[in-house]
Amino acid sequence: MVTPLRKRSDGIQTMALVKKFARAELDKYGAVKFNLDRVLEKSGVSRSSVYHHFGSRGGLIATVEVDRGLEDTLKEMEILRSFLLGSDKFEQVMGYIEIALNADDDKAARLRRRRRIALVAASEHNKALAASLANAQSEGTAHLAETLQMMKDRGIISPTVSLPGIASAFQSLLLGRIYADITGEDQSDWVQATLVSIRAMLAS
Repeated sequence: MVTPLRKRSDGIQTMALVKKFARAELDKYGAVKFNLDRVLEKSGVSRSSVYHHFGSRGGLIATVEVDRGLEDTLKEMEILRSFLLGSDKFEQVMGYIEIALNADDDKAARLRRRRRIALVAASEHNKALAASLANAQSEGTAHLAETLQMMKDRGIISPTVSLPGIASAFQSLLLGRIYADITGEDQSDWVQATLVSIRAMLAS
């Protein structure tokens, strides 16, 4: 008899295998021309199994997009880390953060936030997507908290609350920017208000 632990392990391996070939399909053909049959053929996984784990073709695509998005986000966070750790004064750090916030107000950034909100809504009925989103959130928070710890060790910041808490709040602020996006108005007031919040968390 197969134990629940064995079933879970097999399920994780199956999901990883499907996502590997789905990622290749998505990279080559894009979401519109994504062919699930090609993925099934190359992975050797049944359609019923894919639907069991991912819900649908769209669910599989969304899950892979989250994983791919995490990779891009971590690369961007590495660049931000290099800028922040290249600073030796708190005000210089705040200047870099302000630049980053202003740069995150283009069309691509707004579409990215809208897509993220849509994925969160879709994850309510898709366990694989929910797991990918949770993993992306956890990794992003951990990476940012690590950057903040490096800055604290160098005496650049003197945080008033826990670093994981600050990292989580940062991400909430950035995703919550969708409310400012909806109006289509200038977001300079949002940026300044956000900077006040960040300053309060980073400086005692």
